[in-house]
Amino acid sequence: MKINLQLCAFVLGSLSILSCQSQVPQKLDGKNLVWHDEFDKGSTPDLTKWKYDTGGHGFGNNELQYYTTSPKNARIEEGNLILQAHKENYQSNHYTSAKLQTKGLHSWKYATVEVRAKLPKGRGTWPAIWMMSENMKDWPRDGEIDIMEHVGYNHGFVHASIHTEKYNHIINTQITDTIEVPTVSEQFHVYKMDWNKQGITMYVDGVKYYHVEKSRAGTTPGLSISLSI
Repeated sequence: MKINLQLCAFVLGSLSILSCQSQVPQKLDGKNLVWHDEFDKGSTPDLTKWKYDTGGHGFGNNELQYYTTSPKNARIEEGNLILQAHKENYQSNHYTSAKLQTKGLHSWKYATVEVRAKLPKGRGTWPAIWMMSENMKDWPRDGEIDIMEHVGYNHGFVHASIHTEKYNHIINTQITDTIEVPTVSEQFHVYKMDWNKQGITMYVDGVKYYHVEKSRAGTTPGLSISLSI
């Protein structure tokens, strides 16, 4: 899975690859750039901006991979952040992969996020770019915003969702929508989220396909970005 990141007021993703390369504007729709990573230094993620989420316990989704800190699974090449999954035995799991989160002060409430992404193809893959509370203690009460999810068995369909105490997939009330992107694995596409006091709106290549009003979704704390495959 390959991703380019364009971040403004940015709350910042068998063989699968996620790579991130920023082409960052200084302003977007009148908003100021507050954080970005252009992946133009070093060979591994900048640990002043990112942290690894490691483990192989399934993360509540029965995931089969073990998330590691290995450069094999997360590295920088030619201006791209690459997250790559491998089929291999590791710590009682049969796959390895990578999961990164923004860290420290890099969490936000209200933001515009743009991600230019090329996603993996194949059953069993589940690339995602999403936001969760930096101090998650009680899911779903602490909130989750899924900017982009692509489930391998439903190739070419991208999902956006929010999860709250009242609206979440455990009780089958999550607020979600889907857009078809037939070339999701062959071409780069721009995934965008606008989050403001009125609500949350999602776009792909400028096409609006998801919106939820704050009056329905409720209050969500400041969140940080996660990238994973």
